Amino acid sequence: MSSSASLTLYDFPSKLPKQPWSPNTWKTRYALNYKGLPYRTVWVEHPELADLYKKNGVEACETRNGSPYYTLPLLHDASTGKFVSDSTAIAKYLEATYPDTPRLFPEGSLPILARFRDELKDKLGNLRFFAYPKAYTILNPSSAEYFRRARELEFGKRLEDVPPTGEERVKEWEKIKAGMGDVAGWMKKDGKFFLGDTLCYADILAASYLMWVRVLFGKDSEEWANITTWQDGRWATFMKDMEKYETVV
Repeated sequence: MSSSASLTLYDFPSKLPKQPWSPNTWKTRYALNYKGLPYRTVWVEHPELADLYKKNGVEACETRNGSPYYTLPLLHDASTGKFVSDSTAIAKYLEATYPDTPRLFPEGSLPILARFRDELKDKLGNLRFFAYPKAYTILNPSSAEYFRRARELEFGKRLEDVPPTGEERVKEWEKIKAGMGDVAGWMKKDGKFFLGDTLCYADILAASYLMWVRVLFGKDSEEWANITTWQDGRWATFMKDMEKYETVV
């Protein structure tokens, strides 16, 4: 994928060389790779986000506490001059702008996939208790302090005090395991992906959550090893099938 590509994906860097970690930016990266669209990555530290948006005349996709909330992914398409933020909005943009590429949303599936996205967030939302403190440890110094302030404001406690410990930790991971069991139940039994043998945006959403854990905790971690055994190894097989779309450029 050439550096002269018209598409630019803005993503968060870390201490891990050329390794995306955010589930939201992975949603866009998976979509670009699946569609086979050439693009380049520009890495942006958290404190640089507001300037990036403002200098390009891009509005924040949401507000928090009455202020614009600037985050990634952000996509720039030089061929149209457009900037698009929010992973779902980007997926819809790519689908409409590049109709001759593999489809993310089979005909009539958008309402179903929107519900799936919300259900997935509900089932796996507690991952953030473990993932956010872990993410802090891999961020570069300027982003780490920004990230700490934002997350501690969100949780109302020190970041180190966010992950449950002891029996509570066990219970939270059991909830996540049960949630993944529900997600597995939505997949067709006779195919690799949610709709069978053809990938759709639901697969990208699920893979992005799983990639979040795999990157932050590591392939050799107890957490990832456990996940790969859940639901009779369904997720290990699933992520193996998603490997071809993990390219980072």
